[in-house]
Amino acid sequence: MAVFKIDCNLQSGSFLAEYKGIQPTRSSGENYQLSWLIQSAERAASLPNGYIKKVLWDAEDGYPEHSHGFVQYSPRPLFQGYGCDGTTDENVHLIALTLCNQLGIDYVTVYAQAYPDAEDDTLDWIRGLPLDQEIVAETIVPKSAGARELALMLHDLQAINNRCVIDVLLDVFEQRNIQIDEWS
Repeated sequence: MAVFKIDCNLQSGSFLAEYKGIQPTRSSGENYQLSWLIQSAERAASLPNGYIKKVLWDAEDGYPEHSHGFVQYSPRPLFQGYGCDGTTDENVHLIALTLCNQLGIDYVTVYAQAYPDAEDDTLDWIRGLPLDQEIVAETIVPKSAGARELALMLHDLQAINNRCVIDVLLDVFEQRNIQIDEWS
C-alpha cells in the first residue's frame, strides 16, 4: 500500500489536485469517493493539525488482494470514537495498548487470551506500535484511562471486529472493579 498526506484545506494545492483527479465511479453519476474525500477534509479540519490520509491499496504489499487499486481517505489524526474505515486498526490497537498500560493491564496478553491462535508476529506488531512514530503521530492518544476513554476504546475495538478482545477486557475490568461508561 502507498500512503499520502493531503491538506484538509479545501483550497490547498494538494486537496485541489486530489479533488480534480477523482473520476466518477458509479454508473448513477454519484461519486462516493469524492463525497468521502470532502467528508474526510471537513472532519480533519476540526482536528488539531488535521489532514487527510490517503491510502492506495496496490499490489506491492499484496494484501488485501481484492482491494488492489482502491483508494481510501481517512481524517487524521485518528480520534477515539471514530471507529473503522479500513485504515484504523493500528491506531485503535495503539490506543487500547496505551490505556491498558495506564491501568496495569498487559494488552498483548489480553489479545493473546482473546485469540489463542494469534501468531507471534501479530503480538509483536501490537507490542511495537508505540515505537512506530508514524502511527503515534497520526493518533490522538488519551492522556488518561477514564470511564469515557475506556468506553470509546471498546467501541473502536468493536468497530474493527475485535469482539473477543472486548470480552476479555470486560472480564478484566469486572475483576478489577474498573468502571466504564455505557459503550455498546
